[in-house]
Amino acid sequence: MTGWRIGYVLAEPYIINIIKDINENNVFTAPSISQQAAIHAIGLRKEIQPPMIKEFKARTFAAYERLKQLKNISILPPKGTFYLFPNIKATGLTSQEVANRILEEAHVLVLPGTSFGNNGEGYIRIAVTVGEDKINEAFDRIARMKIFK
Repeated sequence: MTGWRIGYVLAEPYIINIIKDINENNVFTAPSISQQAAIHAIGLRKEIQPPMIKEFKARTFAAYERLKQLKNISILPPKGTFYLFPNIKATGLTSQEVANRILEEAHVLVLPGTSFGNNGEGYIRIAVTVGEDKINEAFDRIARMKIFK
């Protein structure tokens, strides 16, 4: 349910209490429409999840393969989400500079790694939530950028 800002956690009670304390200070509650959609999705999960997992895995690996072809980027194989966090240190630019240039020159939105803390410097985050045609279109534009040739 990308973008609906809802999820669930299975964990020991002490972990749930910590998460609850953190969540209550950041978010009051998920919107009722998101809650109803989540209930519906959970009821249909055996039908919905397998094709979605297959699709997102294909998208993620399509982006991963395109990233491996670019110069000044390195990346480990994806293991569990539709986000990729490639290393861009070889560009000689900061994460923010690379994210800005990708947006300005290729018209593709990525996040600087520093959006996730100081240890994210030298990385960018790419979400591959769109179809493979859009992923390929985005990487065609990125591949034309001088910093990745």
